[in-house]
Amino acid sequence: MKQSSHNRVARIAIVGTSGSGKTTVAQQLSTILGCDHIELDAYAWNPGWVKKEDSIIVNDIQKVTQKDSWVICGNYSVTREIVWARATHIVWLNLPVRIILWRLFKRTITNIITRKKIAGANQETFRQQFLSKKSIFLWALQTHWKRKREYPFLFASGRYGHATVITLQSQKEIDEWLSLCLHCPL
Repeated sequence: MKQSSHNRVARIAIVGTSGSGKTTVAQQLSTILGCDHIELDAYAWNPGWVKKEDSIIVNDIQKVTQKDSWVICGNYSVTREIVWARATHIVWLNLPVRIILWRLFKRTITNIITRKKIAGANQETFRQQFLSKKSIFLWALQTHWKRKREYPFLFASGRYGHATVITLQSQKEIDEWLSLCLHCPL
């Protein structure tokens, strides 16, 4: 994607169920805007899938959100107040569960085969993702419906009224929005 010739002041939180495309959209948008891409998973996990203490995650995210511009992807409730309070935009990738599960399947198989490092230098395994209670598929199913109930309530509460909330419900809407971001200031 073409890089912007100038940096725009924007602090954008990309949220959605695992597999909705948060990281991909955040990477593309950070390139368009010429700002940092911050992946919350990288701040939340130590090697061996050991979750960091909330106080460490909060401290790290408080530091990285002090910049004028960034794109953050992730849904950690422990960091929500920090990220959303500073965000100029909150983008909810609210895709259908069938699309999310298909994307998760393709991504997980690719990550297992290539042994790609994710989430703070961790690797997915077949056993972990397909044969355990820690499966990303189970997590996606559990959190998808919770977010569909929770996010509209949070957005309507007025607590984050300073931020522009954008809900995208298909890949076509995501592509159109990214195209608009490429050509128009946020």
